[in-house]
Amino acid sequence: MKSYFFSLILLLSTLTGFGQSLTENFDDISQLESNGWTMLNLSSPLGVTSWFQGSTTVFHAQNGADNSYIAANFNNTAGSGTISNWLITPTLYVRNGDQLSFWTSTAAGSIYNDRLEVRMSQGIMSLPTTANNVGSFNNVMTIINDDYDLSYPNSWTQFVVTVSGVGSGITPVNFAFRYNVANGGSSGANSNYIGIDRLQVTTSGIYTITTSSAPAAGGTTSGGGVFADGNTASLIATPNEGYIFKNWQENGTVVSTEQNYSFLVNENRNLVAKFTKISNAPTYAIKTKSTPAIGGTTSGDGSYQSNTKATLKAVANPGYKFVNWTIGGTEVSNKATYKHTVTGKATVVANFEALSYAITTKSAPAAGGTTTGAGSYVYNSKATLKAVANPGYKFVNWTIAGTEVSNKATYKHTVTGKATVVANFEALSYVITTKSAPAAGGTTSGGGSYAYNTKATLKAVANAGYTFVNWTIAGVEVSNKATYKHTVTGKATVVANFVSNVYAKENPNDEFSFNFYPNPVKDILYIKTNRNIEAVQAYNLSGQQVMNLKMTEVIRGEINVSRLPSGIYIFKTVLDNGKVESFRVMKK
Repeated sequence: MKSYFFSLILLLSTLTGFGQSLTENFDDISQLESNGWTMLNLSSPLGVTSWFQGSTTVFHAQNGADNSYIAANFNNTAGSGTISNWLITPTLYVRNGDQLSFWTSTAAGSIYNDRLEVRMSQGIMSLPTTANNVGSFNNVMTIINDDYDLSYPNSWTQFVVTVSGVGSGITPVNFAFRYNVANGGSSGANSNYIGIDRLQVTTSGIYTITTSSAPAAGGTTSGGGVFADGNTASLIATPNEGYIFKNWQENGTVVSTEQNYSFLVNENRNLVAKFTKISNAPTYAIKTKSTPAIGGTTSGDGSYQSNTKATLKAVANPGYKFVNWTIGGTEVSNKATYKHTVTGKATVVANFEALSYAITTKSAPAAGGTTTGAGSYVYNSKATLKAVANPGYKFVNWTIAGTEVSNKATYKHTVTGKATVVANFEALSYVITTKSAPAAGGTTSGGGSYAYNTKATLKAVANAGYTFVNWTIAGVEVSNKATYKHTVTGKATVVANFVSNVYAKENPNDEFSFNFYPNPVKDILYIKTNRNIEAVQAYNLSGQQVMNLKMTEVIRGEINVSRLPSGIYIFKTVLDNGKVESFRVMKK
């Protein structure tokens, strides 16, 4: 039986001119959560009840069947505690001026204070988490019996609250009823029993556009949703493979034959996109090609019915990467697998790009020579590498990871990947020869074959009666030390020069005698002989004459050598009997 109660309208507002966007009579609250509602009891401590179907033993529903309302009671908490039991609507779209109305009552003659908050969450909802937390429900729309003065209505009473603070645009919100009583429960001073019935959310100028496909397998639709009065809805119908779009219909009536259908929204509408299965549709040739041809391979060529999908695949060859698919030079996809919607004959080009690789060159050993040609090269191109040996080295070969790839100093490397190409050099070997001058003057050691830029340790040991003077190469002194470390830069003959400590020559048969001193000499060289001296000549080790004295210039056998540079000289003395005496002198 339906019961009749008086109505109280909170706030000076009416329902005139509004369209309902939500009506809930709570005939079966077990269906609420599947319809987007949330019931959340956060009372502390938690009791044995939450929201439940209305009890006819307490009172009957305001509308409909006797138990068709939702209720909560003091058992939401255990003993004495804080009741915080939430009933939250699905997400709704509202704007300023829209209204929420509902009916509520406590038990007749109740002597316990009940309390109910009506709250709103704007935008993305965050649920409360504890008895004293409200989540994103910060907007308090109204509170019934906030002062705990037994003002909660004990007969069905209607409350109407008006939405404000969300602006003129359409805003997603959730409304919440929070049965919130302090010191409630079976042992508390407050809380008894409340019921809520006949909830309505009425909106002005907000409409829902619903779209669907027929048959469902025929295609997909998009563009539907919630719109403000006067806004434009743009719907798109996309046929699935094997179907073509036919038209848009509303209540069985064709409203458009365009796949993209736009209109001004001024009411709720339910639009169906009709699709037709392809039967004798025309077929078209789809061809694929690779650019460059060496860049990769393609598949998917064939004859396809109109409005079907041709699955085209591109696979890059080694050294190349896939870039995109183009038709007539215009990119249609940058994915290697491309589902092409067939609307006519087409040649679809898979574009590839050669990869670039770094080619590095180095010398081994580093002192052996120089290399050129390193850089970045595209796949399958030629990198011209050149190796130039430094003095004292010779080029051997080019290697990659220790394997010879060329024995030519100029090497054209085919680029197939990143590589370090090594130019290998080998130090040249040179023969170092030693000799003594005069041969009787002493001995030498250290001659042999040496690698370029190494040190040859040469040693000179004077024989009895001789003194070591110096080492010379081509007559030029290179050291005056008996042990000489010669830096090898080429083939060389290194001469150890010695001088006789005493020179005496006699021939008793013709009563001839010849002698000179001192040796080494600083200023005056003395020549003693029993023959007349016709001339004295001196030569350096390069064979150049540095002195030529006539008989008249040699007085008492004295030769002034003070002006000669230090070094080894060969003196030749011409005697009156035609003989020539030669001897080696060291000038200090």
